[in-house]
Amino acid sequence: MRYPFKLFFHLIALSFIMMAYSSCATNEPYLIEEIEIDQNLNILSDAVTERNVELLWDLKDSSNERISGSAWRALAITQIDDLRDLINLAIDKDQAEAWYVLRFQNLSELEIEVISTHFFTSDAKRGPICSFFFSKGDDWTLEMLLKNSEIVLDNRKCAMAVGGMLTRIKVSEEYIQRVLELLSETVDSEIKSYLLYGFWRSALNRPNQGTDSYEKLVQLLESRKNSQPALVDEFLIRLTGAQGFNFVMNNRSGIDLTEHVQLSVELARAVRFLEGENLDKNEILRLLNHTNPHVSVMTLESLKELDNHDPSWLTGFSELLVHFPENAEVSITTLELLQMNDVEIPGMDAILDEIDQNHPYLKNRTLGLFKERLDSETYLAKILDNLDREGIEAQHAAVALSEFANNFSTPSEIRDRIRISLSDAILSQNRSVITASGQLLTNRYYFDENDRNLFMEGYTQAYENQNFSVAQLLFGVMTELSLIEDDFNPDFRLNDFQNPDWQRILELGDAPHWVLNTDRGEIVIQLDPRTAPFTVSSIDSLTRAGLYDGVNFHRVVRNFVIQGGDFDRRDGLGGPGYRIPTEPAQYTFKRGAAGIASSGQDTEGSQFFITHTWTPHLDGLYTIFGEVIHGMDVVDRIQIGDVVLSAEIIK
Repeated sequence: MRYPFKLFFHLIALSFIMMAYSSCATNEPYLIEEIEIDQNLNILSDAVTERNVELLWDLKDSSNERISGSAWRALAITQIDDLRDLINLAIDKDQAEAWYVLRFQNLSELEIEVISTHFFTSDAKRGPICSFFFSKGDDWTLEMLLKNSEIVLDNRKCAMAVGGMLTRIKVSEEYIQRVLELLSETVDSEIKSYLLYGFWRSALNRPNQGTDSYEKLVQLLESRKNSQPALVDEFLIRLTGAQGFNFVMNNRSGIDLTEHVQLSVELARAVRFLEGENLDKNEILRLLNHTNPHVSVMTLESLKELDNHDPSWLTGFSELLVHFPENAEVSITTLELLQMNDVEIPGMDAILDEIDQNHPYLKNRTLGLFKERLDSETYLAKILDNLDREGIEAQHAAVALSEFANNFSTPSEIRDRIRISLSDAILSQNRSVITASGQLLTNRYYFDENDRNLFMEGYTQAYENQNFSVAQLLFGVMTELSLIEDDFNPDFRLNDFQNPDWQRILELGDAPHWVLNTDRGEIVIQLDPRTAPFTVSSIDSLTRAGLYDGVNFHRVVRNFVIQGGDFDRRDGLGGPGYRIPTEPAQYTFKRGAAGIASSGQDTEGSQFFITHTWTPHLDGLYTIFGEVIHGMDVVDRIQIGDVVLSAEIIK
């Protein structure tokens, strides 16, 4: 194989740099194998939570695979200042774990070039280095992979690397055309998905309508076999809009669309691209009548983005309301569509009131409709009534109050009512209201320097109760209002880490099951205590304490995730009072992966999520603690506000 001059330069650079790395290599690290295994596990716990590079580096060589595997994965998201030993190890030993760690480190351009050159000039294993390229490959790496297409067509991870790089590296039309050629050449559906991901995830290189590349995408869609996987069609629909919608609707059976819920959601999302003769009302009704309510809701959301609806046709949507209260989300979305188009049907107010009273997780949407249908005085009264509650209702009311107060000129008597309600929330430590009201609390029309005692009392209560997030927010408010003395500098501590109960982890074995009995059916997750011991130990203890029982799914993003586990606040901002470290996995977030929510590295708690679809952009940033082995149809049906009736751990 002939290589360009730049590659020849890289070969020379590689030789010099590898000599430098070898000369700078440290002595072989000491091992701690003689320490008892239980002692090793405790040392591992401390090394992970402290992000202790030296200790993790030693533990990666443990003869105990549980310890060495955890140490390698922890190193991936622990900052390593000097990467010479690691790069040396990866290149000399061709060790998959070393390539994985490098994927998440801060490498220089030269170091990335060295690794790319090694890849194209050696017989190193393709997969591990291509996984590195997904996150770290540069423009030269991408160009070389596309020029040496047999590598991409022979290795799925290398195809995934191309998709990943296309989301962040702008390429010429020539290389976009090459990707499209590869899509036509391969019969491997996974490779197709990985290559299309680059266009689907980011608009950076996405072919625009009217271009040759766009027409090739349409041809790819129309030439596909009937057995084409749903994920490939999902990507192509997003990329080709109305043409993709019409083709898939015409070539997928009703059984097909019922079985592949996420494909149907993507079709429903594409409805917003339809207009004129492309807006086939029969096809719209086909989606509206889908057995899964998410498809109906997404179709309605898309219709909200279109103009000039026939009022008589919209009136027919009143039949959808018959499904209430089973599908309150379908009902509220229908009401929003009717309201936007000034269409009234009998009983709209009664249905709205019933949703408002019985579905707290739709409170933001019922308040939005009340804003349109009520006078400002009555609307404000409704907001303030909800503000006195806890959890998600109070949070949504606080957001609505901020919008109300900032969008309307409020006379003094209304200002006083708002002040009183927010002051009560501060003194009663209503965390949901305080967290969502930062914009109002710093508005000097409502609060000023005369309110220092109020804020200081609220701050003191929060700090003494170790509710540091609220204390920090109130401290920020006081700072904004210039109420803080220069020498007042509080210490806002993060929650302590909770270490695994290693004895219990060993008792559970390698594949225990977490069974979630929900009001939509049963979900069974096979846990992975080897990859995520901190997380599995936490879930096990919380489950046995019954803390997940009766907890809602507070967040559902169609064709992405369902999220629950906030037994503390029920609004998505609560936790168990401790934290656990991020535990990255060496495998990807595929459909049905179970992960732990976080607000940044090492801030995980009790909240978990399950993915509807493949989401590789989450890899390494979030913990994967298991995967759904039974009940993905239930996951697809879960709606916001649905409940985990009971949870159980089975060995």
